[in-house]
Amino acid sequence: MKISTILFSILSIICLVLPRCFGAYSFGSDFWETPITVPGNNFLLLLCLAAGVFYLFCSANQFRRSFYPLLLTIFFLIVLISSAVHLTALSRLPSDGYVTVDYHTVEWAQHYTNRVGRMYMTLPLLFLAALLIWRDATNPYFLLLFVPLLFLPSCAVAAYQYFFDRFFLAPTSSMIFGLSAHGCAIGISVYFLSIIAFAGIWLNFRNRYTYLFIFAFLAIVGTHFLQTQQTVQIGWLLLAGLLPRMYLYAAAETRTFSKSARRFAHALAFGVVIIAAVMLCGKYFLSARDVFFQRLYAEHPQKAPQRTSIIDDYKIVAQKHDSARIYYAAPAIHMFMDSPLIGLGPAGYQHNQLNYQHRYNIPAGPIHNAADYYLQLLADLGLLGCLVVVFIHLYPLWMVYKIRNRISGVSSRLCAALLGSASAIWLLLYITGPHVDYLEVLWPYACIQAVMVTIALQHGYQPKSLSTKTFIVAVALAATLYGIGSLKNAFSFHAYNYALKFSGIVSGGYRPEWQFENNEIKRWIWTNKNMQFKATAASDYFMFLIAANPHNSAPPQGLTVTLRVNGNTLDRVTFINGGTKSLLYYVPGLKGTEVLFSIYASRTFKPSEKGETKDSRELGVMLLTTYAKRDDGSPVLNGITIHSSGYPFLRLKEEKNRPLHFRNALFLAELPEGDCGFYAWETWDAQKVEAWPKGVPLRLRWTGMRASMPIPDFWKHKDGSLYVYAGHPDLNHDPVILTIYAGGDIIKTVTFAEQRWLAIPIASSLISRHTMVTFQVNRTWNPRLTGRSSDSRDLGVAIAIPPQP
Repeated sequence: MKISTILFSILSIICLVLPRCFGAYSFGSDFWETPITVPGNNFLLLLCLAAGVFYLFCSANQFRRSFYPLLLTIFFLIVLISSAVHLTALSRLPSDGYVTVDYHTVEWAQHYTNRVGRMYMTLPLLFLAALLIWRDATNPYFLLLFVPLLFLPSCAVAAYQYFFDRFFLAPTSSMIFGLSAHGCAIGISVYFLSIIAFAGIWLNFRNRYTYLFIFAFLAIVGTHFLQTQQTVQIGWLLLAGLLPRMYLYAAAETRTFSKSARRFAHALAFGVVIIAAVMLCGKYFLSARDVFFQRLYAEHPQKAPQRTSIIDDYKIVAQKHDSARIYYAAPAIHMFMDSPLIGLGPAGYQHNQLNYQHRYNIPAGPIHNAADYYLQLLADLGLLGCLVVVFIHLYPLWMVYKIRNRISGVSSRLCAALLGSASAIWLLLYITGPHVDYLEVLWPYACIQAVMVTIALQHGYQPKSLSTKTFIVAVALAATLYGIGSLKNAFSFHAYNYALKFSGIVSGGYRPEWQFENNEIKRWIWTNKNMQFKATAASDYFMFLIAANPHNSAPPQGLTVTLRVNGNTLDRVTFINGGTKSLLYYVPGLKGTEVLFSIYASRTFKPSEKGETKDSRELGVMLLTTYAKRDDGSPVLNGITIHSSGYPFLRLKEEKNRPLHFRNALFLAELPEGDCGFYAWETWDAQKVEAWPKGVPLRLRWTGMRASMPIPDFWKHKDGSLYVYAGHPDLNHDPVILTIYAGGDIIKTVTFAEQRWLAIPIASSLISRHTMVTFQVNRTWNPRLTGRSSDSRDLGVAIAIPPQP
């Protein structure tokens, strides 16, 4: 066994096992999930890479004359790749209390960061393996003959996921470096990134520094593949475009294999291309059909059963988005005006969309992408970015035109045909689609451009013209500017404070919008000053779980939250220095009707003015809207987004044959404690209440603005009474009115003009037909805000019911 093989094995064990042995924290159960946030990992990786380079330098004389270009190339690639990976991981975490893209939840962000970390951990090993192989190889592409074998398990699992079980994630299936089915595309990207760097270093050996900047830029581009949700499509595009050409070239140039082995290699290459094409079409078709049907059902439920074709679905959705295009256009245009040259940086539109939308008093749109492709390019990239994109769109066609008379052989023509068809598919899907993300358009075209350059160079074309050199310089400059934009976005969002750390509301941090607990999902949303939403009442009992931030609830005035149902004031709740309150209510007659809820916050705040984030929305309070799970305990990730005058509100979709169980999801089947709206029991001096039974302790409970309780059985059989006390300090100037309901009927109205106990008779004839009695006051008072005591409760009246003999 060669010493190079032994060294590579030892270094692999060090990089993959030692960080785990030293206690590197992992968010998941996968052995390979070692996060990039552990500083020791980075040191070990660079140490192993340095050891490998030093070994090659000492043992191979032929490398000494090329040592400096080798060292410079590796250093340049490693530094830029590692920086881009770290910034990519940070910039994609949920930051300002709202989800940035689809199901980027807190736990998903943690798991996603680990996947990016595994890519970063794998790259130096691949570089080192390439260096060790070069020592004994005359053709650096021969290793690619074995690469397709690594994709076959990924193709099988992904095919099962896409065509048979849409919810299958294969958490226990090991494919590429232990990645699951969803992560196989990231593994694919790792291989192609290593191939790009591999070819770049090899060309630098032959041509000194000619292609250094091109392949360094492509390495940066490769890391940005991993910050999108479309890694699978990008992986397949690369598989259909970049690998077959290099693979066929390797098979043709390698003479150490027999003719049958070369034929087998060709068969593998064409098989992978066919599988990639089928998977690409299948994913686009199935995903588009699911999305279109989901939106169609949400917007036009009555039309869903009459759906005839995917074209009909698309027309309805397109009309819907066209009518709302102004909601996307106004923020994008103003973002461009704020930064016209280089834009807000990658993903700048997504991060800042709500910051701009609230300025125009329009409903919050989906936190996805601009409906107009070029508007988003202007917002994210500015004029320079749009110029580069135009070049990238045109450059592959120009390269094909320049070498049209030199292309020969089935493999070259096949590759050119694949690139042309891929260009057309990407351009058609992403420019005409309802949602567009410039990354999925820009970076694949960069790869197409790289492949076309490779083909042109292999056929003798040398880029000597001034326009080509100018284009290369412009691309390098754009890559630098995009890196600056990534830095700006990454450091503007506090990923640790707002995603990885579950900081509480009281301490000033924002809760993430999604929380996972015991396979159940909680979803928090921010309200603005006055949020309204509608819901069909499943019962007469409902709850709100509301959290306030200290920034807009500081004393002396605190924060007052007013809750209204169908326009009628239900309750007023006071928050002082933040906190969380669970509020239960009983309102008879709601079941089966459409209810309009309103949540009004007396004060709002902007995180951007506090110097915490760039979020400039007017935030009121946080509201827990959903708490659900499936029968099998699996979390619900897909839902239908509806919009109100507040910020995005999610309604979970009940999937076919997978019913959802809701718990504390706004409406309840019954009251957990039997009553609601009361504070804890208290004991007072019974001598203060006239006619109270002698020798019996006076036990009472304070109400809020509204409180309900079951009607005592003894009230249903004979007339009774209760004692009520109002303690408001300003009753002489502003009397308090108490209304008593039996079910939905008013049975008594009492006015308090002074602080005293009142005995209120209750006639059994009025309540015998009902089960609940409700006490509603027109206003409450807060002892802490009035300076009477440190009690911060919102008090209505005190209720005491004499015990029956």
